[in-house]
Amino acid sequence: MVKLICAVVGEAESAFPVDIDAVQTVGDLKNAIKTKINYSGPAYKLKLFLAKTTTGAWLTVADVMNGVSDTTGLKPLDSAGTPLHDYGLSKKELRFQVTKAHLEAKTTPVHVLAKLPDQGQQLGENVQDILQMQRQTQIEITRLQAEMELVMDVLQHKKSKSYTDRELGRLE
Repeated sequence: MVKLICAVVGEAESAFPVDIDAVQTVGDLKNAIKTKINYSGPAYKLKLFLAKTTTGAWLTVADVMNGVSDTTGLKPLDSAGTPLHDYGLSKKELRFQVTKAHLEAKTTPVHVLAKLPDQGQQLGENVQDILQMQRQTQIEITRLQAEMELVMDVLQHKKSKSYTDRELGRLE
């Protein structure tokens, strides 16, 4: 079991812990993060990044407190079936002796950044879904209209007797 410190890209002060086994997968971590941050969308839409710079240093709580908005140069955790230890998220590789000085300076490491889907992108996807449903509905309506025309052609046609209110009154 490892304790990963995670944060949300673009949200200052968003650091939170996730307890997970290093043999579990990136997909499992996405599900755990989704639950932890109460994300309403599907977990697979989260983009995860190893919060390690190109120099090999972990991002810190201080970095997250200021808000991390750029994931350029960070390694994406983009293979849902890959165990976390294959990305260097094992107990051995995460070992860090926290001191009081680290806590005060907020230099304890953050291990994973989670990027939520862009709301504009999400809105665009929702619009596309609605348009697709509208097209499918129109196709179904056209099919049903053609079917009704076939049924009407087969039925015998009788002259309709329509009564006015006056005529209905005489029948009573």
